[in-house]
Amino acid sequence: MNKKGYTIPELLIVLGFVTLIAIVSIVKISFAFSDINNADEIEKQENLLIKNAALSYAKSISDRVKNEKVVYISGEELIENKFLVDENNYKSLKIKLYYNESKDEINYEVVSDKK
Repeated sequence: MNKKGYTIPELLIVLGFVTLIAIVSIVKISFAFSDINNADEIEKQENLLIKNAALSYAKSISDRVKNEKVVYISGEELIENKFLVDENNYKSLKIKLYYNESKDEINYEVVSDKK
């Protein structure tokens, strides 16, 4: 007998394989995007940590910053004074603290980023 087309079980098997491939692909892609979002969030949290450590330390040496107008501090200095935890990736950090007389506030700028 001459067959034209496919039987229902054959079509169901092919449909099952296509569905399985689609599900696996979607799951892998969603994990890839969640990893990207996690890396961005980690970087934001580290930047916030550095900002808070720098400004807290600036308050503790505010007289020095106000007198000198610009003070450069290192990651090691923040670690020694217990404003950051002792991690190697913060030791190479360089931060510029500067006094804004018109607003009477101390600001910061990261000059040399962590490695």
